[in-house]
Amino acid sequence: ADGWPCCSGWGLMTAGAMPRLIWHEQMWEAITRAALSGSGSAVAFAAMPALVLATTPARRIAAANGLNALGRSTGLAVAGAAFGALTELHGPGFEIFFALGAAACVLALAAGLAIPRNLPRGRRPSGTEGRTTRGRAGARSGRG
Repeated sequence: ADGWPCCSGWGLMTAGAMPRLIWHEQMWEAITRAALSGSGSAVAFAAMPALVLATTPARRIAAANGLNALGRSTGLAVAGAAFGALTELHGPGFEIFFALGAAACVLALAAGLAIPRNLPRGRRPSGTEGRTTRGRAGARSGRG
């Protein structure tokens, strides 16, 4: 497991966010940036749980998945509140939001590039290798 799928998503998001600082006049520019950012967001959001789960021991997968979901929800809530507060303070000019979005994309990409290659896979608790619930039940009842 490594972070390349997340990095590719964050890279697409960065490619969509950076030009907003300069070019935001034409409709085709907005459509292209939205396509890049949306595609990158989809890839990154789909890849993050896989990265978390691939590197988490089996007995902690539920907690890791919950923490990932909590982080996403908290991030979206904080971003929405910040957007509202900045709109109230600075008016409807979107340049500050473009700059913050681009900075967040660059930070996420940098964090993704810091993920080591070939992280160790999550390990099952000792003694459970190869077992399934069905196999244990069958062994107890003699049908195994």
